[in-house]
Formats: sequence, structure tokens, C-alpha cells
Amino acid sequence: MGKKQLSGAQKRKKKKEREEAAKDTERLKLGPTKLWTGLVVHHRDVFVSHVISKLNGTDRYFFSEVNTESLDVLKYAGVDVSKLCVNVHECSSISTLEWAWNHSRWGEEDEEGNVVDQPWFCKGAAGTNKLELLKWIREKKKCEWSAGTINRAAEHGNLEMVKYCVANECPIGTGACANAAENGHLACLKYLHEEVKAPWDYWSVYHAHKNKQTECVQYLLGNNCPLPRGWRYEHGVLHAQQESSSSSSSSSSSS
Repeated sequence: MGKKQLSGAQKRKKKKEREEAAKDTERLKLGPTKLWTGLVVHHRDVFVSHVISKLNGTDRYFFSEVNTESLDVLKYAGVDVSKLCVNVHECSSISTLEWAWNHSRWGEEDEEGNVVDQPWFCKGAAGTNKLELLKWIREKKKCEWSAGTINRAAEHGNLEMVKYCVANECPIGTGACANAAENGHLACLKYLHEEVKAPWDYWSVYHAHKNKQTECVQYLLGNNCPLPRGWRYEHGVLHAQQESSSSSSSSSSSS
């Protein structure tokens, strides 16, 4: 049997890996930069107060993996490094998102009991609030999605991301309108109701009222959105119970 021939894509991947390895070797020859030595090693207090404090959990995880000095400075800052991990919604670039994709605990449960699957990951990508990251995971990785993706986009009020989801036939339920209303994103709410004809239910009114999102409440009432049980809208006045019996149920906007 002859040696298996690599495809064009495999050859390009191998070439890229060799180039990256060569770059890493050159960086190691150069040693730490003056900035690294001066700031991270000799002026830790400055680095901790002006840099570490600005990093989210995912950034801190990647920083901890650089070398022992980076790990030490995180410990010095009081960070519990044993709990550091990569959260999809905190990824800020395609490279970090791809790392998360390649290292996800597929089929297991996350800290909240949700199964780590492709729709879970896609919802996390939407949670970054960066449309380019959602596009990448959908178009390059062919990641499956669910209503959770557009729900998260509506939660952030990211109208362009919401439109991308709609244009590409993302599943949609009542959670999208509820999330937009809860967070005061009137433009998203109008788009979902008037152009997409997205469904809504009493949770939209309930959460918008609870969060004092006056414009969204008025829009919902003016467009005959269903009310929570026991609530009334009469003569331009909303009569809302302090503790609606609906609140004991699970909100659709949490998905």
C-alpha cells in the first residue's frame, strides 16, 4: 500500500502548523520582552490594577496558560486559578471561539445543568454580542442553533444579529419578544412583532413592567399583547398585581 496522499486542505493545514511552530521557536529564542519583564514581573501591582482587573474570566484563563509567571501574577491578584475556564459568551475573537469549539465538553452538562451541544454553543456565540462570531460559527462550523440564539441576540438588543437570525431561518419562539421587552430594546421588539410576526405572550408585558421599561410596556399594551393572569388594562391604565401568579412559572425569556 502506498502512502496516503493528503488533500489540498490538509496540505495547507500542515504548512500552517509548521509555520506557526517556526514562529513559536523564534519567539522562544528572543525570550521575554522588556515590557513583559518590566510590567508583569517587576511591577505586578500596576499590572494587576490596570490589566488583570479589566480581563474577563476567559481572558484570564488564556493568560494563565502563557507561562508560570502569568499564573503567578493571577494568584498574586487573588484570582482562584483553579476555577478559571473558557466561557463561550466571553470569547472576543474567532481564535478564542475556535479554541472553545475544539475543547468543549460535548454531551456533558454545564454548571447550570444544560447539555453542552451545538445549539448551546451557538447561543453562547450570540451572547458575545459580536455578529462576526455568530456568522463564523454558523457558516464555518455549520453549528446547529435553536430559539436560544435569537433570544440572546434580542436580549442584547443587537438588531443586526436578530435580522441575521431571521434571514437564516433560526427557530423563533416567544422568548425573543420577551427578552427584547425585558431589556428595553424597543427597536428589536417592533421589528420582531411587525416584520417577523414573532409570537409573544404575557411574559413580555410582565418582564417589561417589572424592569420599568415604560416604552416597551406602552408598545405591548397598544398592540394587544396578552396580559399576565389577574392583570387588567383599562382606560389607558395598567392594573398589575404586585406578585402575579404567573411569576411562579418558568419564564420563556430565560431560554
